[in-house]
Amino acid sequence: MWRYSDADASRHAGLPPAWILLDTNVYINDWQNATSATTWTSTGQPIQVTLVAGEPPHASYFCVSCPCLNKRREHPEVVNSEADLAVLRVTVGDSLRLRTWTHKPLVFVPEPDVDRLFGPTKVIALGGGGELGWVDLQRCILVCDVLSHDDDDSPTHRIIPLPKLLNCNQPEPEKHYCRWPRQYSDVSVRADDGSITCVEIEHHLRLYEPPDVAAVDVLHDSQLPVGTDANRLPYKYEYHGWRIITWNRAANCNYWRKVGLVHVDEIPWHAASMLLPVGYYPGQRFVADHLTVVGPTVSIHGGDDVVYIKCNPAGGADFWPRWMLAIDMARKTILQVAPISAQESHRRYSPTSYISCALSKYLITD
Repeated sequence: MWRYSDADASRHAGLPPAWILLDTNVYINDWQNATSATTWTSTGQPIQVTLVAGEPPHASYFCVSCPCLNKRREHPEVVNSEADLAVLRVTVGDSLRLRTWTHKPLVFVPEPDVDRLFGPTKVIALGGGGELGWVDLQRCILVCDVLSHDDDDSPTHRIIPLPKLLNCNQPEPEKHYCRWPRQYSDVSVRADDGSITCVEIEHHLRLYEPPDVAAVDVLHDSQLPVGTDANRLPYKYEYHGWRIITWNRAANCNYWRKVGLVHVDEIPWHAASMLLPVGYYPGQRFVADHLTVVGPTVSIHGGDDVVYIKCNPAGGADFWPRWMLAIDMARKTILQVAPISAQESHRRYSPTSYISCALSKYLITD
């Protein structure tokens, strides 16, 4: 099943897209199409997996059905996809019941240095050999050639530092929470030349500086509050919109090259509103000051400098992403708008993300 717009349908003539934006959520239903595959679990239960592929910016997703699927435990998800393979994590069977207690002695573990912790978010394949890259979106890519070592030798590894995060995305140790890095950044490998592309969204905040009292000649009483907190000015930030930046490099070089930088105010949003499909949220339009964006993903198609982001034109408290936007970074325009269906956004603002992959290229259409 290929999900194209009316304009794309005739152009592709039923062919699957060259690459897809694969939703990491796997949906539980028994849909069937030409991609459906069935096997059996270790307990003899049938399990079916189906891929619904769409032309970006439409999302693609897997559907799974199994009588012994445990809906109360972890929700099925895509671990990763590379070339013609996709790895799915599906929980089946009842919860494990222990009949005995396990006693283990407590071991004192010193508090780790947070700045030195490595937290990979995804794994990418570099080149056609055995190099894999574990990506920590806040720090670097740990590259390891898993096929280059003998039985007695350790695999060779190296570090590719990622571009420094934009100021408002810098982690703040004094806070008791940390945003999930995938909300504002991503790394992908281009299909044509194997180069690495990094994308980042920054919600631009500036610290508000109160006027200098020495710059005025007259101070009215109404401007001079009296009290113990009169001179304690709270921190205030001014919101200056959001911007997207993209970087690119070869895996074996020692520098990143800036490819594009786009600010929300540079995009003609009136023209983007004209791309909204008829029948979805009638009367809705894109207003730059009200946009909420999250989860950037870059195109892996050769020659494209296109970033895909989840967006809600309403903004404010209603921040559930409703649209997927395709932004041309070179022309600073919106190429396409696609609705995010209810089932694709059912986790709301949680870590719902997409994987740029070429899985659809390997599908048999005969």
